[in-house]
Amino acid sequence: EESLWGHGCGAHAIRLALAECFLRREMQTRCLIATIHRENARSIRLFTHAGFSRSEEAGACLRFSLSREAFFSRSNAAHGTQSSAHDAAR
Repeated sequence: EESLWGHGCGAHAIRLALAECFLRREMQTRCLIATIHRENARSIRLFTHAGFSRSEEAGACLRFSLSREAFFSRSNAAHGTQSSAHDAAR
C-alpha cells in the first residue's frame, strides 16, 4: 500500500525473511535470489541495502543474490560495529 511506503515496513519484512531463511537450524538455505523490475528503484535500493548484490540481467528485470556466507559476514560486521560504538559510548 503506497501510504506505507518509506516507513520501514519493507526493510523489516526483508530482515524477518532473511532471519527465517538463514538462521533457522532446520533451514539449509545457501542463497536467496530476488528478481526485480529494472525500473523499480525503491525495491532495488531496499534489497541492496539488505546486502543483496546484483548478479545478472533477465529481460526487463535484474537479479540480485545474497549467499549464506555474505549474510553471516554482513551480520558479524554489523554486530562488531555496534559493539565498538557501544563500548565507545561508555
